[in-house]
Amino acid sequence: RSIGMVGGAPGQFSNPTSVAINSRNEIVVCDSGNNRIQLFTEHGDLNKTVGSNGNGNQQFSNPTRVLITSSDDIIVSDSGNSRVQWFDEVMNFKKTIGTEPINGSRTNFHTLFVDLHGMILMVDGGYNLLNVYTPDGAFLRSVKTTA
Repeated sequence: RSIGMVGGAPGQFSNPTSVAINSRNEIVVCDSGNNRIQLFTEHGDLNKTVGSNGNGNQQFSNPTRVLITSSDDIIVSDSGNSRVQWFDEVMNFKKTIGTEPINGSRTNFHTLFVDLHGMILMVDGGYNLLNVYTPDGAFLRSVKTTA
């Protein structure tokens, strides 16, 4: 079974860039072209849509990646706003992370990972930078490499 089609209405997609599946087999889609994330049941029925174009909480500008934590929280790379937004398992906004400036500039995390210990790894290729956050989202350290 497939879900969605091209478009801007709820349940439709414009340039989907990432997908993740939680412990309940629900599907979270990062719908970059529509500046939103969408949550579908395991059967592909739309459950909830969050987001619109902007820079406030629950708004996005070119979201590129979505991941699910071990507690089913949803983390979204909001690339155009140089931040990462964190939502609970039903997509209620919790907080923003990844806004620490590097050399006076804001980072742009396009890639997100969760390691086996629940640490959140955020990669910014433009700065050759890896930021590490604890499982609850507290900044731990940056690792910078040279080209």
